[in-house]
Amino acid sequence: MSDKKPSLENNDFLIGENGAFNWDFEKGYFQCFGTEQIIISTDPDLKDILAPIADEMGVDLFRLIVANASIRSTNKDYKEVIASGSQPFEEGFATWGQIAALTGWGSIKLTEYEPESCHAIITIDNPWELRLQKNLPKYKHWGCPFLLGKMIGIFEQAFGQNCWAKDTYEFLSNGTSQVILTIYASTKTTYNELEKCRQRKLSKHEKELEKEIEEKTIKLKESNRILKNITHLDFLTNLKNRRSLEETLLDIKENNSWNAHTLMFVDLDQFKVINDTCGHLAGDRLLSLVGERLSFCISDSYDDEKYAVYRYGGDEFAILLNEHNKTKSITLAKKINEIVSNILFSWENKVYEINCSIGIAQLDAIEPGVDNAIITADNACYQAKKNGKNQFYFAEQDNPFIESRLVEMNWIHRVKDAIKHDLFVPHFQLLRPLDTSNKKISLEALIRMKGKDDKLIMPTKFLSAAENYDVIFEVDCWMINDICKKIKQLGEKADQIESIAINLSGNTLSNPKIGQFIEKCFKRYETDTSKICFEITETHMMTNIDIAQTLLDRLQKYGCTISLDDFGAGMSSFGYLKKLPIDKIKIDGSFVKNMDNSLVDYTFVESITNVARAMGIKTVAEFVENERIVELLSDINVDYLQGYHIEKPKPWSFYF
Repeated sequence: MSDKKPSLENNDFLIGENGAFNWDFEKGYFQCFGTEQIIISTDPDLKDILAPIADEMGVDLFRLIVANASIRSTNKDYKEVIASGSQPFEEGFATWGQIAALTGWGSIKLTEYEPESCHAIITIDNPWELRLQKNLPKYKHWGCPFLLGKMIGIFEQAFGQNCWAKDTYEFLSNGTSQVILTIYASTKTTYNELEKCRQRKLSKHEKELEKEIEEKTIKLKESNRILKNITHLDFLTNLKNRRSLEETLLDIKENNSWNAHTLMFVDLDQFKVINDTCGHLAGDRLLSLVGERLSFCISDSYDDEKYAVYRYGGDEFAILLNEHNKTKSITLAKKINEIVSNILFSWENKVYEINCSIGIAQLDAIEPGVDNAIITADNACYQAKKNGKNQFYFAEQDNPFIESRLVEMNWIHRVKDAIKHDLFVPHFQLLRPLDTSNKKISLEALIRMKGKDDKLIMPTKFLSAAENYDVIFEVDCWMINDICKKIKQLGEKADQIESIAINLSGNTLSNPKIGQFIEKCFKRYETDTSKICFEITETHMMTNIDIAQTLLDRLQKYGCTISLDDFGAGMSSFGYLKKLPIDKIKIDGSFVKNMDNSLVDYTFVESITNVARAMGIKTVAEFVENERIVELLSDINVDYLQGYHIEKPKPWSFYF
C-alpha cells in the first residue's frame, strides 16, 4: 500500500463539492463543513461502512465521528416538518429533503407516493454514500445501506406499519451518481411475524397443491373407471367379461350377500358346427346376436340392478341374478331356451338352427367361493347338454354328478401344484419279449403323484381330471422331460434300454406346441431318440387322424418309435395301419385277459397278431394275468407281454 496520505488540498477524498463529510487526516476524523463540533457515532450502519474503509486506506481512525449538526438537524427537521401533521406528507417530505440536501445527503425527490398501498419511490441524485464509494472502487458494490435505513424509518412512521426497501444505484457517465429507493409494506420485522408470513404463504401453497391434487385425483379416478370398464368388457358382445364375473362373485362373498344370488351358465349347442363350417366371422356374429337376445330377454323380466349378463368365454354366457327364487329362475331358463331356439341364423344363404343348454346354481346351496359357484353352474350346464341339449338343469345339493365334478376340480389344483413343485414320480412296467435272445429292457412309463407323507397317488385319481380340464398337456410334457433326463443320467448304462414308452393324450396329440417341446428336450439332453417310444391310444389317433399323422411322421424322423395303444377297443381299421407310421400295436387288454375263456377273444388277438406281423408291426399283449394266457400268447407268437403276472410297475431304481 502507498505511504502517501490523501489530502484535502488535491480533493482526493473530498466527497462532493460541498460534501457533508470530509476526511481530516491530520486530526483523523470526519468533519461537517469544517465545523469543530464533533461527536462519537454510535450508529451501527456508519460503523459498518467507515471502519473497513479506514482499514483499506491505512488511516488510524480510532473513532468513527460525524458532525453533530448533520445528523441531529435532519432528524429534528424530519420530526418537526414531516411528522408534525401541519401539512401534507408530500410537502413536508419536500421541505425535509431540502434541509437534508444542505447537510450533504444529496438531492432527494419523492417520485411516487401511495399511502393506501404503502408504496413509495424516492430518487436521490449524487448521494453521499455513492460519492464516498466513487473514490473507493473496491466498495462500489455496497449500495446505500445508510440512506436505505433512514428512508425505512421515515416511511414506517408515515404509513404506520413495517416497511421494506431496496435500492438500485448507478454511477453516471457525467461523474455523478443516482440511487432509486423503493419502499413497500412488509410484515417481516420480527421472528413471529416472519413465521406468520411464512405460514400464510405455505397455507396458500398447500391450498393450491391440494386443489391440484384434487383435480388430478378426479382425473385419475375417471381414468381408472374407464380402464376398469375396458378390462371388464367383452368387445365382441359388449357384455361384461369373465374377469368382471369373478370379481363380482368375490364382492358378494365379502359383502355377505352370497346366499341371495343365483348363477346361470348358458352354452350354445351348435356353435362349433357353425364356427367350423362358416368361419370365425360367422361365429363372432352369432355370439354377438345371442348376447343381444339374452340381454333383451332378461331386461324384460328383471330390473337393471337385479341382473348382469356376461360372456364367460367361447360360446358360454353367464347370468348373475340378485335374487334367490327357484321358480323364477326356472321360468327364466325356459324363456331363454325358447328365445335362443327362435334364432334362425343365416349365413351365405344358409340358415342354421340354434339351441342352448342352461345350468342353474343357487349360491345358498354352494360353499362360498368363486370357483365353487362357477364350477357348479358350469357342471349343471354340462349335465343339461348331456341330457339331450336345449334343456336346463338345476344343480341340487348332493347331486352325484356335480359332486364328482367338484372332486375333479380339487384334483386339478393338486395336479397343477405337482407340476410346479415337481411332485410327480414315474414308475415303470416291463414289456417282456417272448424272444429270449433279446436281453434289452423295454418299459412303459406310468405316472404317479406324491401325496402326504410321500405316499404315492395312482393316476386313476387325477388323470381324468387333468384331461377334462386341459392340464394333461403339462403332465405329458413333465413326463417327456423327466424320461429324457433319466436316460441322459444313465450314461453308458443306457445301452441296456431297448425302448421306454411315453403315453401321449389326445389333447397333447392335437396341441401344436408338442412337436417343438419334444425337439427341445431331445436337444437339451442329447437324447438317443431310438430309445423313446410314444404311445397313443387308438381312439385318440382316429379322432385326430390328420394332426396325428403329421406329428408321428415328425417323431419318426427323429428316430422315435410309435406304439398304438388299446387297439381293438375303438374304431379298429387295419386300413389305417397301412397309412400311419406305426411300429407297435398294443392289443387291448379286454380281449387279452379273457382269451383263456373266450374263443372269440382268442381269435381276435390271433387275427390282430397275424395282420400286424404281415405288415412288419410288433405286437404287445397287455393285461397278462396268468400263466395260461402266457402260453396262449406264446402259441400265437405275440412279440411282448405286459401285465401284473409278468411284472408290476417298479421305480426307476429297480431297473437301473
